[in-house]
Amino acid sequence: MFCARCVFGQIMLTRLTLILIILATAGPAAGETYMERLGRRALDWQKELPAIRDSAAEAAEKIMAGGKLYAAGPQPGFVSEIKWRAGGLMLMDSDPKSLTGMDIVIAATTARDSAGLEELLDAADKAGATVILFANGFAPPAPLKRGKLRILPVEPFAADPRRVSVESMSNLVGAWGWTAEFIAACVERGKMPGIFQSFGMPGGRKRSEALRECAFHGTSSVTPGDAKDLGLRFFQAVSDSLKTALAQNRAGFGKAAEMIMACRKAGGAVRISGIGHMFPAELRQPQAPDWFTHVSSPTNGADNDINVFLGYQVFPYELLNAAPGRRFVVTSSDPPPAEFTARPGNIYLDPCWEIRDACLRLKGYDVPVIPISGIMTTAIYWQLVENLVN
Repeated sequence: MFCARCVFGQIMLTRLTLILIILATAGPAAGETYMERLGRRALDWQKELPAIRDSAAEAAEKIMAGGKLYAAGPQPGFVSEIKWRAGGLMLMDSDPKSLTGMDIVIAATTARDSAGLEELLDAADKAGATVILFANGFAPPAPLKRGKLRILPVEPFAADPRRVSVESMSNLVGAWGWTAEFIAACVERGKMPGIFQSFGMPGGRKRSEALRECAFHGTSSVTPGDAKDLGLRFFQAVSDSLKTALAQNRAGFGKAAEMIMACRKAGGAVRISGIGHMFPAELRQPQAPDWFTHVSSPTNGADNDINVFLGYQVFPYELLNAAPGRRFVVTSSDPPPAEFTARPGNIYLDPCWEIRDACLRLKGYDVPVIPISGIMTTAIYWQLVENLVN
């Protein structure tokens, strides 16, 4: 017997199923914050680990046979973040002018940062070098057909439609995860790459400078088992750190945004400065408001200005000597003294990374590997920007 109510129920169930499927594949939800979306991308990169491991193994074979590893590409700040970095590879170089068929180039591009990409790919193709291109959000006008071009992610992530998109930082998350797997691939083949230690750690500068030319250690007690799943561990660490930082700073983001908008309305300047490998390149991306004033130091300015300082390991104690009434929004791994936070108008945003910087402990190796500071500090900045422009 025909039952109109049953048919209607079945139609509604089918529609609900379709809606759930669409929501599951549509990418970032409209209400997600920048940090939530970037954390989602870190988990998306986990699904790319088979392709990441394959390309990292290919790179390890060539580099250990005498090839060179370069960082390049049009994305601003990418090279300075990856090259000669605490927790990063000592063998990493830049400016690949004379490539060979044994060389590997890791590069990054986004939809808005692709100028010069074709020239890089042409040069690599002519030399027979391999390019591993992190191309989050980049859709070329024509297929990039090159013999030794590897594009990651293999399965494109859903586009981030928000004004403050996560594409550039997602590329860096992917590139550091790839670096972790490159280390693991080298260890599996019997060599431990030389890793920089942060200059901010006791003895860090002396150790790093002594090993500056160390592509691989002569001997190492790191085993393949010790280096297993380094990329997976890194992606999870990024996701977890972003969740923690958002939870701890949510009120601070809101208060800072209100204070900055009130400052602008009153005619004050919003002065941006920072210390970091990606800075100032990443800070000058067009996603940021054009009314930001970029400065080299937060210590100057007028009383009605606000200074946003993106710090590194040490809290900028010189701010304690600033004139009464000066206002600062600061992030640094080193937490501020009570004297700073007690002053009205001062806000501290915790980036949730340890002062030693690199976030992965590798049994048998004397320093941690793969840094997280650049990702976390820049995520703090973009989360604040998003609160201002949305």
